[in-house]
Amino acid sequence: MTSKVDGFYGLEENTMDVLLFGTSHIFYGINPSILWRNNNINSYVFGGECQPLEITLAYMKESFKTQSPQLIILDVFGVSNSIESCRTDGSTKVNTEDLKLNQNKIDAASTYDMDMLFNIFDVAKYHNRLFEMDKKDFENGYSHFNNTNFGFTLAYPYGQYESYYEYSHDDAFVMPEKSKIDLLDEINNLCKENDSQLLLIKTPYYASDEDALIYNYIENYAKENEIEFINFNKLLSTIDYEFDFDGSTWHANVLGSMKLTSYLSNYINHNYNLDQSSDFYSNDYNNLYIKTEVAALNKITDLKDWIEIAKSLDGTIIVNYQGSDKLWLPDEQIQLLIDLGLDIQQVDKNQIILLDYNKQTREKSSEDIQFIINNHEIEVNTRGELIVDEKLMNSPETNLTLSIIDNSSGYIIDTISVSTVGDTYIFRK
Repeated sequence: MTSKVDGFYGLEENTMDVLLFGTSHIFYGINPSILWRNNNINSYVFGGECQPLEITLAYMKESFKTQSPQLIILDVFGVSNSIESCRTDGSTKVNTEDLKLNQNKIDAASTYDMDMLFNIFDVAKYHNRLFEMDKKDFENGYSHFNNTNFGFTLAYPYGQYESYYEYSHDDAFVMPEKSKIDLLDEINNLCKENDSQLLLIKTPYYASDEDALIYNYIENYAKENEIEFINFNKLLSTIDYEFDFDGSTWHANVLGSMKLTSYLSNYINHNYNLDQSSDFYSNDYNNLYIKTEVAALNKITDLKDWIEIAKSLDGTIIVNYQGSDKLWLPDEQIQLLIDLGLDIQQVDKNQIILLDYNKQTREKSSEDIQFIINNHEIEVNTRGELIVDEKLMNSPETNLTLSIIDNSSGYIIDTISVSTVGDTYIFRK
């Protein structure tokens, strides 16, 4: 949280077009680099772990001191009953620790069950550490952590599991605590006072039936107040979101965030007329997108999944195949290779396939291939070696190698090698 809050304070004034608020659901679910690439807008996720709406309101007030966003996006997990399960003095302390000492921090800290002054001037609260402190404690206290991910958290996809979760289809509704609705009213009024439009969203998680009924109430609340509301839990099939692949029971991973943010970016394009942003942070957003690409593929070991994800990224795919007399691969994986342009009947003949920006075969050869991506000289030779700016990047030890290179930077996102003869296995460098 220190890096997220310090990162916000480190932004140049009035450079953010969109600010996003809420709990960890929002900083795992929405990726600012995709909003930049798709919408050409600057955004920052100014959210916090298990953040109650009282503190979210304080964050919003703090943000309007230095930024003039055209659009505010709020994840409404804070109105649910489930947020009470993670609302503790500790989580609230984490959310308020790094705010600047002003009325907003005092208001946020007053949500503690314990005495407010002990949480703002906390020497007394933590005095038992006084004689354990060393140089590092003081260095950290005066350090600032610049969050280059614009408040976003990259969750790497891990092993998949089978999910049986189904979101409630009940159309009834349950009103949340009145104090939470009062806070939504205050947030709505704050946005109007600062000429910012308000968009409410709810990212996917294993919502209880009671939470689902509360979100039905929020849907009606949004209509009555002429506020847009996206409940992604009702759009899982629309965006092809799978809990066993795109996120856990609680948070989206980078794959899920790509689907959520892509839908959100299209929604913004169709429903809001935002001014074009400056390119002040364009390099930083592009770097975050590269991190996203790396995280999306880094843990994937299934060839079919790797190809499908790679084709969704803004990259050029290189396939190198050393022909053999027999492919010991599942039929669907063999068909994938054929669809990519490989001729598996060419026994013992090296093939190089280059898939262009649209993931169509741009070049197919048994000779060396040379091309340029963003001023980087790329070469794939007949030995299957990938060379960037005359530097050898990989030396595959298996007979099928796939690489993907980011189109904007020439950065090699991932290289995966597969043995297709005898026992099938994945090799990575």
